[in-house]
Amino acid sequence: ELLAVTAFAELLLQRILDEPERHDPLRCSRLGPAELAALADANDRAAARSSLESTLCHWRDGRPIEARRWLERELADLAPLAAERGLATALQPLETLLERGNQAMRWLERHRRGESIAAIMASATAELAERETQLTAWLATDASRALG
Repeated sequence: ELLAVTAFAELLLQRILDEPERHDPLRCSRLGPAELAALADANDRAAARSSLESTLCHWRDGRPIEARRWLERELADLAPLAAERGLATALQPLETLLERGNQAMRWLERHRRGESIAAIMASATAELAERETQLTAWLATDASRALG
């Protein structure tokens, strides 16, 4: 997921560099620099509280938009550039994230259903240990040499 978010950010920056007149907030937003900075701070706080379920304000005009819908639209808009740059596959984990929510959202949902924090953390620790074991085993094979 971290690599997918990194690829997403790279594509957003590339789009701004390719077409600043259409995608650079300082050039095409109805809001001024101070308003954009305040909007970004408010969006960061909202996303920290409610993640994909948060209501954010769009940088173009300040209108409210759900974070999940915004990300869906941005991914659709970036698809041609992602394909051109060979990053379409790297973005695929974001589709899963949009469907299932992020890790914190899934943990909170389990807690809302009555599972204790200790049980959630215990299972998360066991899952992480299993993934680490699988990765270690994979790294010991010839398949890992493809990474360089």
